Amino acid sequence: MVEVSRREKESIAGLLRRFTRKAQQAGLLKEARKVRYHKRPASSFKKKKSALRRLEIRALRHKLLKAGIIEEGQDVPPQLKKKRK
Repeated sequence: MVEVSRREKESIAGLLRRFTRKAQQAGLLKEARKVRYHKRPASSFKKKKSALRRLEIRALRHKLLKAGIIEEGQDVPPQLKKKRK
């Protein structure tokens, strides 16, 4: 916990600057950001499902390229992708 007390004849802006500097040196902001943006690791089932989906789309894209439906550099149109539940 960072604590600062106001000195004699110190402006609020100066006090705030001193507090901010101490908080940064203590690593409070870094820790708060780490906690704020923490993301739970994906389960092994979700990882496998995602990998299979990517393989499926890659194979579909290759098939559409060979058939001449799409050109190099284009993505697979969403209406051609299978909907999963």
